Formats: sequence, structure tokens, C-alpha cells
Amino acid sequence: MCPSIAGKGAVIKKIYLAGAVATFVYLLAFDGFNYSHGNWATQAPAAFVASMLWPVYWGVLYWL
Repeated sequence: MCPSIAGKGAVIKKIYLAGAVATFVYLLAFDGFNYSHGNWATQAPAAFVASMLWPVYWGVLYWL
């Protein structure tokens, strides 16, 4: 396989991971949600799922 093609998968994974981390931080810190001691247990996993699907979140859900 050509060396220039072999490294593109790793670059795409890093870009996807960077988008997921940025979305997770945005959803937890900058979304304007009021956190209490009890709702972290539901909001953190929901933010994690949304951050793993960040193209769907930013492409569709954010604009609704």
C-alpha cells in the first residue's frame, strides 16, 4: 500500500476524536444547562453519546 494512503485513516480518526471531545466539552460546560448534584448522572452519559455522534448532533439536532 502506498505510504501516503496508509496514514489517512489515522488522521481521520484523530479529527473525529477531536470533534467528539470538543462536542463533549461544549455540551457539559457551555450549553447553559443548570447542573445540580443529582442530574450529572444523566447529563454526562447523554453528553457522551451525543459527542460520539457529533456529526449528527451538529448537522441536525443543534439546529432544531
